Amino acid sequence: LVHVSDVTALVEHHVPLCQIPSLPRNATDEAIGAIIAAMVDDGACLQMGIGAVPDAVCAALMGHRRLGIHTELLSPGLVSLIQAGVVDNSAKSLHLGKSVFAFAMGDQPLYDFLHDNPALEARPVDYVNAPHIIAQNDAMLSVNATLQLDLA
Repeated sequence: LVHVSDVTALVEHHVPLCQIPSLPRNATDEAIGAIIAAMVDDGACLQMGIGAVPDAVCAALMGHRRLGIHTELLSPGLVSLIQAGVVDNSAKSLHLGKSVFAFAMGDQPLYDFLHDNPALEARPVDYVNAPHIIAQNDAMLSVNATLQLDLA
């Protein structure tokens, strides 16, 4: 929370937020999501990237419990886990009870969920992505799609 006395300027802008539709998932994405979800223990803390694979992992985690969120991007897949009660942040070792993120991007239902939600905590990206901060979360799981890999 930021007190108004700490704000230098406010700019009102009455244009709808940019909406990014979820990418369609294919059978390979679903298989990868199921494999990753099977390796996740209840109580793990999640960092998810953007794309079909992270979305498939979120969908495959619906049977888990007590998950936490500490992520750069808050996505519709993560919000669906919160709404289903899979994420409650009760096992987190840092920011207990709060889903921590740096920015959110997705559809209007995601933005509606963000509005005045006390269970969510937006923090600066240099804090959220700091290795010494991330390391304070037990059972941290990070899932990001990779477009290219050079093994040479």
